[in-house]
Parts: sequence; structure tokens; C-alpha cells
Amino acid sequence: MDWIRKHLFDLTNLCRDCKENPALTTSQREVFAETYLTTALYSSLPRAGGTRNVAVAVTKLCDACQSIIHRECPGRSDWKQTCQLLHEHMSR
Repeated sequence: MDWIRKHLFDLTNLCRDCKENPALTTSQREVFAETYLTTALYSSLPRAGGTRNVAVAVTKLCDACQSIIHRECPGRSDWKQTCQLLHEHMSR
């Protein structure tokens, strides 16, 4: 699996976990559930891959994360940049 598809897969798993996180409010989980729909769509074959798809997924997840969890995060302008939420999730 190429890097872009792997990253989309990781973002999809992250959104799934956040939408099921009992530490978040119902409305916060709903934001991640909506984001999950986008990332799941873009990570499934034959749509998986492509910088446009990953850019859309990153933007949606980044917006959700900044509005709920990491308000101080400057966000990502490039899909290759480090994501604080993803880093925390993968280190668990």
C-alpha cells in the first residue's frame, strides 16, 4: 500500500475511534462521525489514493480536531506534515 493510501487508512481509523470516544460530548462525536464518512469514502478502493482525496480528508479532520481537541494547533497545510492527534493516537 502506498503512503497516501496508508495515511487515509490511518485517518479513517482515527475518525472512527474519535466518533466512539466516550470522553467527547455527543455533538463532538457527531463532528468526527461526519468526518469519518468522508475519510472512509476516500480510503476505500477504488477511490483510495491521490493527493486530492487525502487533502480533503486532512482538511476535514484538521478542522474537526481544531474545533474540539487541539485548539492551539496551527493545523496542517500539507498532508505530509505531522498531525498531533494522529501522533497521539498511534502512540497508544
